[in-house]
Amino acid sequence: MDSPCAADNDLLVQSEELVKLDWLRHASTTRRFNAPDAPREPDLNRLQQMMGVSSQPLILCQQKHTNHVEIVSEELMRKAAETGRHVFPNTDGVVCPFPGVTLVIITADCAPVFLVDTRREIIGLVHAGWRGTRDRIVENAIRQMQSLGSDAKDITAWLGPMANACCYEVSEELISDFQGAFPDASQKNVEFARGRHLDLVELNSFQLENCGVSPVSILRSNYCTIHQREDFYSYRADGGTHGRIFSMLAHIN
Repeated sequence: MDSPCAADNDLLVQSEELVKLDWLRHASTTRRFNAPDAPREPDLNRLQQMMGVSSQPLILCQQKHTNHVEIVSEELMRKAAETGRHVFPNTDGVVCPFPGVTLVIITADCAPVFLVDTRREIIGLVHAGWRGTRDRIVENAIRQMQSLGSDAKDITAWLGPMANACCYEVSEELISDFQGAFPDASQKNVEFARGRHLDLVELNSFQLENCGVSPVSILRSNYCTIHQREDFYSYRADGGTHGRIFSMLAHIN
């Protein structure tokens, strides 16, 4: 469990634990950071400036609710440095073993999952909606980090603002779908469904533990985008808002 902290006049929220890492910058934005219909590019640049990483290229995902996680290569880093950004097509997670890069995902109820190997300084950022969660995108991200040399016991995860089980009501059919997709969680008595309320926090925490991440290293922001709609954009609570939460994770040079 983590105690979230707010920064910059409630424009951003962060993890108290991750803030302690001097080589890392991270944050998720609140509703007060950006207007719902504002162009996203200037706001992303402003967020980079606030975090002190304005010179770093942006690496984004196309975010198609897949379970696909890409790795930033040295060649891609060079190209992104020239153009200022790169967008991975049909991808919902990115892992990077190099400093000098800024990862971004954009949400409004889905789960932003921050992954940090505190020993090897490998970072990852995942967009996990219900589809990505069902298809175990977080497990895929951990495997990608492990392919780069990470040990799961060195990984700290922060689960940012998302729709929590208190408010995230779905269909009975979808609950049944998840029960079929997570028999291993059911066998371990992981309570990821309460009636028709789906718990994305528990499901993604289970995936992290399933890969060997220590429970004490799984930090939960405890922010619910639906319940706290006055603080965060929520697609469901706002009836299809164009407003989005920007989650940014950067390994500084």
